[in-house]
Amino acid sequence: MTDRHKSREELLQELRELRRRVARLENCEQARLRSEKKLQERERFFSHILNSIQDGVSILDRELNILQVNDTIRKWYAHRTTFEGSKCYQVYHGRSEPCVICPTLITLRKGVSGREIVPKKGRKGETVGWLDLFSFPIVNGATGEVEAVVEYVRDITDRKKTEEALLESEERFRNLLEHIPGVSIQGYSTDGTVLYWNKASEQVYGYTAAEAVGKNLADLIIPPDIRPSFQEGLRIGAKATESGELMPGGEYMLLHKNGSLVPVYSIHTVVCLGNRPNTMFCIDVDLSERKQAEEALKKAYAELEQRVQERTAALLILNEKLRHEIEERKQVEEELRRRETDLGMRTRELEEVNSALRVLLRQREEDKRQVEAKFMMNSKHLLLPYIDKLKKSNLRPEQMTLASLLESYVKEIISPLTMKLSYMSSYLTPTELKLANLIRDGKTSKEIAALLNLSENTVQTHRYHLRSKLGIKQKKINLRSYLQSISK
Repeated sequence: MTDRHKSREELLQELRELRRRVARLENCEQARLRSEKKLQERERFFSHILNSIQDGVSILDRELNILQVNDTIRKWYAHRTTFEGSKCYQVYHGRSEPCVICPTLITLRKGVSGREIVPKKGRKGETVGWLDLFSFPIVNGATGEVEAVVEYVRDITDRKKTEEALLESEERFRNLLEHIPGVSIQGYSTDGTVLYWNKASEQVYGYTAAEAVGKNLADLIIPPDIRPSFQEGLRIGAKATESGELMPGGEYMLLHKNGSLVPVYSIHTVVCLGNRPNTMFCIDVDLSERKQAEEALKKAYAELEQRVQERTAALLILNEKLRHEIEERKQVEEELRRRETDLGMRTRELEEVNSALRVLLRQREEDKRQVEAKFMMNSKHLLLPYIDKLKKSNLRPEQMTLASLLESYVKEIISPLTMKLSYMSSYLTPTELKLANLIRDGKTSKEIAALLNLSENTVQTHRYHLRSKLGIKQKKINLRSYLQSISK
């Protein structure tokens, strides 16, 4: 029926029905808007929750696409610009395919949570830290299938560094305990069972670590006489609540594998670690070398004491001898002082005598000069005039030669050259003195040879010796001129 053929009542009824439908639609729309608003509020609330979490949170779909991340993830990977819609292994690990070990893949396959420690990558793909990654499944309630995965990531870089530092420190400490020279360390439980046995313990007690670990310490190195004290230490250690020394340290004689006794200085400590059983340690310092050194020192001391006594006795004898020598020396010194006094007196007397002698010598020199002057004057005024008269008389040639020779000798005696050369008589011969005067007077070698009855070659030899002794050998100095210069 068309609307034109409907009655007014029918049309009003349809209108009312239409209004009811519109009202229902409006109610549905309002309900939808309220639901969307609640969803938006829940999303904001959820987002606030995610961003307030200080650890990293990522939500991934079944294809490992990132659906949502919190602010912590964005801060850790600030060098990445895109997260939502990208693959997790591309964003977080810089890979082109899923990681070989991935807890999220395990969660997707098995529907259980997973955990793995993974490297934290930097901008260039380098490892900059470590992450503790937990994966939790998001399950569809209707189908029971895993629709998505929540990755909860905690930065454990500092903890990892701390653990590595602790492991390194523990390793260093273990190496120190294992290789510390001369200090044996045994770790044992409260019943005496050996838990630790270092290298020094092997050297001191003869047991290897394989032989000692698992055995009771009392059966290995504790002698019967001190086992009660050892058992008391075990009881104290079992009840201890704080780490520290069990009993005062002291020197003990402990057993070696071969049955001999080993002197050690021993310290016993207990380590308490909360709910774990207490562990005790015996720290022994081997005193064998020190004991041997002490024995050697005692022996050396005894020998030294004997030597000191012998030396003391020898010193007493030597002191007595020295005392006598000192007395004798004092007497000698006294005698020397007396002689020194006498010597001083004699020295003064000799100085007086020397003064007198110097006066006498000066007087003698003066007398000598006066005698020489008087002799020269008499010779010049008394002898030479008569020789000159003799030469003017009628003399034969040989007599004239003798007269000339006599005149030459007289002049030679009173000549200053002769006086000076006489001082050289210690190294000039008489012939050389005569030769020097004749050369100074201008006589030739031939004339000198005739006057002295010598050959000319002999005269030449004397001239050579004379130049040598006067210091003018090999010098361009005329011998006659030199002799005339020293006669002035």
